[in-house]
This record gives sequence, C-alpha cells and structure tokens, in this order.
Amino acid sequence: MRESEKETPEPDADMERPNADVRAKDGPASAKKGPPRLVLLAGGLAVLAGLYFAWDWWRYARTHVTTENAYVQADVTPVSARVGGTVAAVPVDDNDAVRKGDVLLRLDVADLELALKAAEARLAQAKTQVEVYRANIEQARAAVEMATAEAERARADLRRTTDLAGQQVVSTQALDHDRTAYRVAESKLIAAVRALDSALSALDGNPDLPTDAQYLVREAQAALDQARLNVSYTTVEAPAGGYISQRRVEVGQRIQPGQPLMALVGLDDPYVVANFKETELTKIRIGQSVEIKVDVYPGVVYTGRVAGIDAGTGAAFALLPPQNASGNWVKVVQRVPVKIVLEKAPPETHPLRVGLSAEVSVNAKDLSGPLLRAHESTLRRHRRAESAPRTALGERAVAEASPAANLPRP
Repeated sequence: MRESEKETPEPDADMERPNADVRAKDGPASAKKGPPRLVLLAGGLAVLAGLYFAWDWWRYARTHVTTENAYVQADVTPVSARVGGTVAAVPVDDNDAVRKGDVLLRLDVADLELALKAAEARLAQAKTQVEVYRANIEQARAAVEMATAEAERARADLRRTTDLAGQQVVSTQALDHDRTAYRVAESKLIAAVRALDSALSALDGNPDLPTDAQYLVREAQAALDQARLNVSYTTVEAPAGGYISQRRVEVGQRIQPGQPLMALVGLDDPYVVANFKETELTKIRIGQSVEIKVDVYPGVVYTGRVAGIDAGTGAAFALLPPQNASGNWVKVVQRVPVKIVLEKAPPETHPLRVGLSAEVSVNAKDLSGPLLRAHESTLRRHRRAESAPRTALGERAVAEASPAANLPRP
C-alpha cells in the first residue's frame, strides 16, 4: 500500500515544451496574416487614380496657360457737363440702370437763355449793319463819280487855259488858277476812291452777296447757334446704356465745364484683362479660346477669346517706370496685359462687375493665330495679294507678307 501510495512522477518539462513551442508558433503566425485583398485592391486603384490625374494635369498644363492675376473690366464713361451752371435736377442715383438718351442731369437755363436773346439781337444788328455798309458804299461810289467828273472838268479847263496862255490870250494868273483847281480835283478823286475801298472792305469787298452770306451776319449766326447749343447742353443725357456709379453732384451745386459728375459703367459688354508673365506669352495668340472663372460665382464658367496683347508691359506704362540703368539691377519677371472678350453677354443671374477677381485659362493648343492685330490697310493688301495670280515668286511673297509667316513654330 505504501508503494501504491507513492506519488506518481510529474511529467517531464522537456516533454511539454514542444507543445508550448507549437502553440507559440501558431499565435504569431495568425497575427502576421497579410491584409485583405480588398485593401490591396483599393490601394492599387488609388495609385492608378493618382497617376491618371497627374497625367491629365500634365496634359492640361502643356496646352493651357492659366493665371489668377486677372480682373473684370468694362467701358467706364465719365459724365460731365459741356457748360457751367447751377444744378437744377439730378434724376438718377448710384447703381441706377439707364439707357442711351436718358436724362442724367439738368442745369438752370436762365443765364443761358439771356445769352441766347442777346445773340439773337446781335444777329439782327449785324443784318442792319450790312445794310448801312451797303448804303455807305453807294454813297462812296457817288462821291467817286462826282470827283471823277470834277477832275475831268478841271483837266479840260487846264488844257484850254494852257492853249490860250500860249497865244497870250489869258494871263499867267488864270493859268495858275486852273492848274491848282486840277490838282485839287485829282486829290478829291483819290480821296473818294480810298473812301470807296474802305467802305467795300467793311463787307469783305463783295457787297453784292446776299445778306445772310455776309461775314458779319455769318459770325452773328454762329454765335446764335452756339448760344442755342449751350441751352441744349443744360440737359445732360446718357451717351450709352449702363449703370450709374460714383455720383458726385447734388442739386444746387455750381459746376464747371468738364467737371466729373458721375460715371457710366457698361456692364452689358464686360471684358477681362489678364496679366500674364512674359514667360507665359510664348504660347498665347490672338483668337485662342479662354475659360474664365470669377470668385464671386463658384462653379460658373464663362467662355471668351483673346482679343489682343498689350504693346508693352504694365511696368513700362506705370506712373513711375523703372530706371534699370541706374543703381543695382535685379531681374524681375514682367507681366503683360492680355485683353479677353466674352463670347456672349453674361446672364442676368451671374452679372460681372468691374474689378472682380478672375481666373483665366487660355487654350494654347492652336498657335496659328497672330501675335499682333493687323491694320486694316495691311489686311486689304493681304487680300489683294491672295487674290492675285499665283506664281512661284508670288507664292513666296504672299507667304512672307502673311501675318503668320514670322510666328514661331510650335
């Protein structure tokens, strides 16, 4: 019994270690299993999408020139009066829409109406003065005729007296008397002729012209027409359709001719001025299509085209242009304004306003357009050259005369 009660020997630790090693190996093996196939697929798709978008961006950037240095512009017409006076009425206010011919301003016409009546009186006086000058001319002509007759009679008397004096029939005293009378008659004739010339000069030497054609009447008529125009200028009308902005005039204010009173902004035909770097102008041509986005309307895209490239950089036409020949010189990339016109007017739901920031993208794939806008006479010369009979020499001349002949090839 005692032997059976002996403790059974404990299992050897070395015998159980392999099982423990097996369990230990099973645990890490299950933890190191690879990611699911769905994750690998998603990662691969993401990489492919990134490559596609990178390729698409590279293809787009290769054929498009983009800048955010662009702003909406429009024709802004300053409104001013052509005559001075006191403002009587201002029927418009800021942001009002007006059409061509609408009244923007009225001036007090009292002073100008008085000037108009004075001009009418001066015209009537000029016509009367012409008749007076004509009467003076007729009187001067009569005086010339009388002086001529007296001179002829004095000449005849002197001739007879001289003959009689040769025959010693009359005295020397009588001969001297007739000589003096002849000289006096000649002097009177000369004075009468000069008086006639003076009278004729009052009517520019042509008294037979109609009264309305005389220069005195024409001058007075011009003054009258100017007075009538000044009265009409008291009503200032809109030169074109648009919107009122920057109104600086009030009723009762005294204004001067040419003084800025308000501005008329033509929002029906806006355009965009984009300031591209000089290194970006290589691919820009007149006529290329443009996509325009403005910050005020996210997601809205306007279409346009390049209408012209400025003749100089913005710095060249600045108020204080740079003096690169003085001091230390640092090269700065210049920007050149490019005018972009819209293909169609903006819709009423998304109107454009002057000064709005814009982002433009020029499709520079087509490089066949010109870099400069040709003059109309140059275009006519090119048309004649194209319609002329073509020879080998003529073909080369037309090619050299073409605006696209000097363009760099893409």
